[in-house]
Amino acid sequence: MSPLEVEVAEMVCDIVPCAEMVRFLKGGAEVTTAAARIARTHTGREMILNSGYRGWADGWLAQSTGMEKGVPTCIGGLIDGFARGDLESLRSKLEEHAGKVAMVSIDPATGGDRVPDGYLKGVRHLCDEHDVLLMFDEIVTGFRMAKGGGQEYFGVTPDLACFAKGAANGMPLGIVCGRADVMRHAIDDTVISVTYGGEALSLAAGLACMTIYQNEPVFETIWESGARLMAGFDALGEKHGVPLRCHGYEPMSSQTISYDDPAVSRDAWTLLLQEMAQRGVLLRRGGLLFVTYSHRDEEVEETLAALDESLAVIAEAAADGTISKRLRVTEVKESFRSFT
Repeated sequence: MSPLEVEVAEMVCDIVPCAEMVRFLKGGAEVTTAAARIARTHTGREMILNSGYRGWADGWLAQSTGMEKGVPTCIGGLIDGFARGDLESLRSKLEEHAGKVAMVSIDPATGGDRVPDGYLKGVRHLCDEHDVLLMFDEIVTGFRMAKGGGQEYFGVTPDLACFAKGAANGMPLGIVCGRADVMRHAIDDTVISVTYGGEALSLAAGLACMTIYQNEPVFETIWESGARLMAGFDALGEKHGVPLRCHGYEPMSSQTISYDDPAVSRDAWTLLLQEMAQRGVLLRRGGLLFVTYSHRDEEVEETLAALDESLAVIAEAAADGTISKRLRVTEVKESFRSFT
């Protein structure tokens, strides 16, 4: 272990509420899979209750419908899902698998709708009641909603948490962290290893990013820029008569276009991506808008100007029924159909 790795680990422990010990890997699927192994080692149980996407590893995709080809069917018995935002759904699954659940795995928030009031505290209570570990997947929320992630923003502390993406601003760095008595198993009782685990460039990037997070108004800026974008998207949708709406939280909102015909909605979203790209702005296929500290007034204004022109094209196409005919790219399709 290098001095740099120790320095970054100590900084993570200073920043993240649940972090008492830290293990570095290279990406999101690795750290969520490591968290599952740690939880199973600590509890001696095998079942994982999960709501949301945790990466491409077999242990997570066994829960998917539509993209699980190539995943051994026997793994499906080790994971079960529950409805996002629904405490009764989680309670029912904990009772159904009583004495078998090692960990409950959730995102503290997503790019979709806002978390129901009291939901995360309710999840924490149910996990404590059933003596089950709680893991927050902070791949998206970490270093975005607040310095310490969604757990800081919502004031709910999990037993384990996973970070990537914002941890090193795009460099390959994944973090699994949590309670010392739980994390200790990663050293003493099981193997969690990767050839490039001690790679220093990503650790240096992580140190640089976290130093900025601690000393500059990163999160205030992200929330302000995100608020302007969400308001602008909604206002321009209304201006052009296009049913475009923003959902979720300002640093990581999602957008939808909802005509009466789902096929028209899909084609309209594809046309929006096409028109925005032609104007120098790239939007995600799934409608997620992740704001960074680099997105300032100029970038917000450029995005909204491109959106204004692009929605004018969509409105004209909708009026004359030519949305699909104007597409010069492959239509947008769903990758994952269900992660309840």
